[in-house]
Amino acid sequence: MPVTNEGEGTRWYQCGHLYRDMFNELGDDPRHLRRCPWDTPGDHKHRTVFGIGEVDVAPGGYGFGVATDARGRLYVWGEAQDYFDHPNIDEEDKGGLREIARNITPGVAHGGWAHIVTARAWPPAERKDGEEDEEMLVREDDRQNRRGLRCFGWNKYGQAQGWDAPIDVVAVAAGERHSLALSAKGTVFAWGDNHTGQLGLGGEYRPDPKTSTDRWDSTLKAQRDPLPMDVPTTSLGRDVVIVGIAAGARHSVLVSSTGDVFTVGWGLYGQLGHEDAEDTFAPRRVEHLAGIPVVSVAAGSAHTACVTRDGALYTWGSNRKGELGTATGDVTKAFDDIGCEPGDTAAIPQLVDLDRRESNVVGSLAVAVSCGSSHTVALARLENGEAGLFGFGWNNMGQLGLGDDKDRGIPARIALPANEKGKVTKLRCGWWHTVVGVEEY
Repeated sequence: MPVTNEGEGTRWYQCGHLYRDMFNELGDDPRHLRRCPWDTPGDHKHRTVFGIGEVDVAPGGYGFGVATDARGRLYVWGEAQDYFDHPNIDEEDKGGLREIARNITPGVAHGGWAHIVTARAWPPAERKDGEEDEEMLVREDDRQNRRGLRCFGWNKYGQAQGWDAPIDVVAVAAGERHSLALSAKGTVFAWGDNHTGQLGLGGEYRPDPKTSTDRWDSTLKAQRDPLPMDVPTTSLGRDVVIVGIAAGARHSVLVSSTGDVFTVGWGLYGQLGHEDAEDTFAPRRVEHLAGIPVVSVAAGSAHTACVTRDGALYTWGSNRKGELGTATGDVTKAFDDIGCEPGDTAAIPQLVDLDRRESNVVGSLAVAVSCGSSHTVALARLENGEAGLFGFGWNNMGQLGLGDDKDRGIPARIALPANEKGKVTKLRCGWWHTVVGVEEY
């Protein structure tokens, strides 16, 4: 599967928990990669029959998948669709894919535990009969001022609060109870729960009556209106411009144009990478990655991952289910029943050896990584120029696509279904599932 740029005609495959009883729903084993139900060939299910067009899947949440299409429509599928209202846009079930909104920026969507964050994209205003130029311009200005964000689903902490603003949003991320958005100018906006500082809005030292010592505490416990994150303006003498974001359950991860990684929020399992287990309320650079340019970041419930410019994969945080991919011991065993060293957590980035289990594979270079709740999937370029999918971590729902429900403590190669050929170009992990996009050779 050669690694190439993403193109047209993507086929989508899924594994893991998206339906309560997928064996009956789809007639397929959810522990293997299988075509998404709305993308299955056949007169009654294929997406072209329903006029869905080219689809881009976004990271999904607990029990639901998320997708947008080129027309700016937002879709969900899976068993947990009750999180979202279904306006009477289209009551027809398109092979399991249900439309819930329009005027969404294509490709800018992300599912959290039970909510979805998207960017609003208004179509150009059309002239009404007899309307003057000035009147049309007023309407167009109104549309531009109401771009911003559209959110759906669970909103107890304000994490699904919409926002009208004249801002071009180029990326979004959704955690368990908080949300992030990245503007075209590199500003990170955050809103929702802030009990562990995941919004990165700063804080102050306050007396803790239980311990009679000072502790760092946020000035805001929750925030319904997006506010700019308190990102350092310079790092290592360079201006900081954020180009990538990720949201864990209760922590946030940023990567700058110069490859620096910043983390903020919940740190109990070392997922911030600061060599401790403390929460932080303002973004701090991960010092152990200083001088190693990072190009992309991902976050799970309590672990973090990144890919460097040179193709290295690093992970840190909770390793309880093997989600860091750093277990030690006899790799010839069928499953990793040897524990996940180093310990249950790693508070500094760990280099992952993608080739460790594959005796006939060497020199694999990571090109993308995505994290579920407690599992990790990486796309790599092999030494022969082809692509390989590797998964590790929690696998109770079959989310690693390995044909079983055993956890993996080191990377294991994931295969496409038999007789299916193509190149994997897109990788999206939901909380308990994985979706990959495959294109023709």
